[in-house]
Amino acid sequence: MSRVTPANRGVFPVRRAARLRWRDAMIAPALLVAAACSSQPDDPGAVTPEEAQQLNDAAAMLDANSVDANAVMTTDNGTARP
Repeated sequence: MSRVTPANRGVFPVRRAARLRWRDAMIAPALLVAAACSSQPDDPGAVTPEEAQQLNDAAAMLDANSVDANAVMTTDNGTARP
């Protein structure tokens, strides 16, 4: 006696294999998102100690060259005179 093979055998994929492929497709983006979120960049506006020293030096230089606002007098024509 011979065995009868259905006509559609091999046409439709096995559902279990399709579920596995769907799960794999969801795991890959999840891993990429997790990897992208793992490292945090430095805070915006954060400066290194060397940059902080340079900023302090620049501020001191500007303070040394500044003029007191009360020491400046205006003339009758609106121009400033020291």
